[in-house]
Amino acid sequence: NITLINDGSENVRLDENSIDFSFSSPPYYNIEYYSNDQTQAYAQGEDYFYNIYWKKTLENIKFMLKPNKIFALNVLERFSKMINMTKDMFGNPIEIIKLRTIRSHLTKTKKVGTEKFEPVYIYKNIK
Repeated sequence: NITLINDGSENVRLDENSIDFSFSSPPYYNIEYYSNDQTQAYAQGEDYFYNIYWKKTLENIKFMLKPNKIFALNVLERFSKMINMTKDMFGNPIEIIKLRTIRSHLTKTKKVGTEKFEPVYIYKNIK
């Protein structure tokens, strides 16, 4: 059984200590556009993106995730603001895994079939 929640991660807060694992591959502010809808976090500016959307998302994950369970974050190293905010919430990652991908979905300059690696930061939820 599943429950599908059609809402942004900044707005969803389930019961405290109710989930065993959380994974996020968030949009990068002003690089990934999924729609022109004003409800998209990037449509409301950089301050909103980081200080409302991403901060509330992290707070919700921390609240819902059971103690000592894992939060995995897939984000490129150059987006240090997101990484630093996550470190402030969860501490240093316990591991960094390199996720192998075949092509870039963010740029048209990479050839299809080009191999690349994206980091997945693994955090333990210490409460």
